[in-house]
Amino acid sequence: MTESKQESVESLFQRGTELHANGDFAAAAALFRQANKLDPRHPEIWGNLGAATMALESYDEAERAFAKALKLNPDFAIVHNNLGNLFRAQGNVYKAEASYRRALKIDPRFAEAAANLGMVLIRKGGFQEAGQILEEGGKAGPNPGIYKGLGLLFEALREREKAVEYFRKALDLGPSDPEILNNLGASLHGLGRIDEALDVLHQALRQDPNCVEVYQNLGTLFLTEGRYDEAVAIFQQ
Repeated sequence: MTESKQESVESLFQRGTELHANGDFAAAAALFRQANKLDPRHPEIWGNLGAATMALESYDEAERAFAKALKLNPDFAIVHNNLGNLFRAQGNVYKAEASYRRALKIDPRFAEAAANLGMVLIRKGGFQEAGQILEEGGKAGPNPGIYKGLGLLFEALREREKAVEYFRKALDLGPSDPEILNNLGASLHGLGRIDEALDVLHQALRQDPNCVEVYQNLGTLFLTEGRYDEAVAIFQQ
């Protein structure tokens, strides 16, 4: 490859990465495709194309891109983790679990993969192993995904005070996440802390007015409190 061609590939990759970070997934994917046409030998570019097209819900193209990245670098832990996210988005928790385990085998301190595997195990009812995985993943340092996973674990175990503690820790580490706020609101409701739950759930709605799960939790809260008119209004939205 000529030097100028290599510079073009690097420039496309850099610009695509910046666009992806800014949420312009379609434009990022277009640049990654251009880079791959110039030189299809870079697993990082295939991995980023997979991430961008997955964000666009173009799951078939994303899976093909991840497969090409892993063919070039079978030990690419980030791609194994992202492939797990793809499988989970498609509802295939067993393939997702295998991908997360592979990522952790390659990099045992990969906190994001540990958090993802922990949440899959919680969903399957594997609470003991989930706790071990999440505790081990947390050894690399504070991580919102690990804290979210521990919150979900303790909520599943009905240890709601601990669930609230970990959801709040997750929120303290960065920008508010409507999904974590929703989980926190559900745990506060379970503890009977209604005013706090309402405040948190409304925060979640302000951040994501289209989040169905928040409406479900709000409606359920109003029903259990006998506030039927408010419940109906929420469920009708």
